[in-house]
Amino acid sequence: MKLRISSELSTSNNLIEFQNDSIIKIIEHLTVFGVNDGGRTARRNSNLDTDTIYISNLKNNSYQIYANGKLLKTSNQKSVIINESYFYKIKNVTEMVYAK
Repeated sequence: MKLRISSELSTSNNLIEFQNDSIIKIIEHLTVFGVNDGGRTARRNSNLDTDTIYISNLKNNSYQIYANGKLLKTSNQKSVIINESYFYKIKNVTEMVYAK
């Protein structure tokens, strides 16, 4: 399942991989852009401020964080907050809509 969330200053692209209705991997690509006019208004400019990729392999219990193209952290512990119930809810609602 692919999920894209955008706000004024950031964009999050998520790829959620399921196996037998269980989440086995989540890859999140988070980009945060700089602001125009010193932050007085919430408008992004074209300057990329941070570019981060979070890889959560729930099947193998491994977690990696890449920042600006470089491996920042590898762990066997959850390094980021994963809202699994949110992803399951989106999956279930999507399946119900397409089943009609």
